[in-house]
Amino acid sequence: MSNLEELIQLLTLERINDNTFVGQNYQAPWGRVFGGQVLGQSLHAAYQTVSNDKMAHSMHGYFILGET
Repeated sequence: MSNLEELIQLLTLERINDNTFVGQNYQAPWGRVFGGQVLGQSLHAAYQTVSNDKMAHSMHGYFILGET
């Protein structure tokens, strides 16, 4: 599987109901979730909940350091 195919698979979410989605986590060696993945998955989920003529113009996120 190519890197692009892996990325598409990672960003593809399972829709549970109108506003609930389940995604997978990239298995990073540091054992935490990569913030860009969370942003990509959340934007993908958001686009599935609005009409096709809606476009995101910005996105904001806060990343907090995990405990070591």
